[in-house]
Amino acid sequence: MINLIGNALKFTETGHVYVRVSTEKKDNLMHIRFDVEDTGIGIPLERQEEIFELFAQGDMTTSRKYGGTGLGLTITRQLARLLNGELALTSEPGKGSTFSLSIPADFYMEGQTFLSQRSAAPTPPSKKETAKPETFAGNVLIAEDIPANQILMKRMLQKRGLTVTVVSDGRQALEKALAQNFDLIFLDMMMPKLTGYEVARILNSKGGKTPIVALTARAMKDDREKCTQAGCDDYLTKPLDQKKMLNILKKISRRPQPKLNSY
Repeated sequence: MINLIGNALKFTETGHVYVRVSTEKKDNLMHIRFDVEDTGIGIPLERQEEIFELFAQGDMTTSRKYGGTGLGLTITRQLARLLNGELALTSEPGKGSTFSLSIPADFYMEGQTFLSQRSAAPTPPSKKETAKPETFAGNVLIAEDIPANQILMKRMLQKRGLTVTVVSDGRQALEKALAQNFDLIFLDMMMPKLTGYEVARILNSKGGKTPIVALTARAMKDDREKCTQAGCDDYLTKPLDQKKMLNILKKISRRPQPKLNSY
């Protein structure tokens, strides 16, 4: 909602921004629906799906005028889907846009983890959908200063059965890693107070054995080598790809010591 309302305000120079909350029934399940309506610049029909893709905006003049990385809507849709919900758009150039976020209303149930596996649809799922996701046992530290990324990563990892601790800057990451035993550390390389590079170097200088996975928006070969030289064991680019993260978890779980236990 922060991303959706922030975008509406940013792209609306005159008129209004409304947030409407309602309930609706989908597939015999009640949903909470949030409609964020604005009278802003609007988006052409042929570009409406593209804006949910990485680094995409309405056009280059939009990017120059309003700024932004293009990640907000991508992350917002991913978060909605992690909640078994969906994010949709209706828009007309020059007249405005409405982003509609719909989430199952009974998703929070006593005795269930936040991302427990269940299907909201009455139709029989495919064999691929019914396959039990691979899970792990272990403690993971996430060092990331962007709240949306923290939420996304935490839910991805909890969904795989892991216990997750989150910190927001490099100094906190170093303190936690030195004070507590973790099986894996995800380390954003560009954090306040201490960068991920500094944290990785210090941990390794103190004989740290916990595998460190670098998190960065930079995907050049030199960036990967820089992370490796700092002492990181692996490398993930942002926005995060769940399949790549799972591959890293599998790889680390096969290490003799320390390791995540896969079951």
